[in-house]
Amino acid sequence: MPKGHGNRADRLLRTDESVVRNTVVRVGRCSHADSSKLDQVARGQTMECAACLAFLRLRNLVPAPRYEEGIVLLESVAATLAKMT
Repeated sequence: MPKGHGNRADRLLRTDESVVRNTVVRVGRCSHADSSKLDQVARGQTMECAACLAFLRLRNLVPAPRYEEGIVLLESVAATLAKMT
């Protein structure tokens, strides 16, 4: 990431970590309502990660191969989250 864009990288990192945290908390919850809410939040955050990555790519702050790699990983996360519901 070029200098001056640390806030964008930080946003992506915080959102990415939040997906993991919400998924882990979901596994520990007993009620269906809690699990469903956390599933929705994690899926939304996964989409937010994809949007952050897309903005970085559009601004030429992330090279195309890294962007593609990130999108593949996010698609895998989204598919895993969909199976958990």
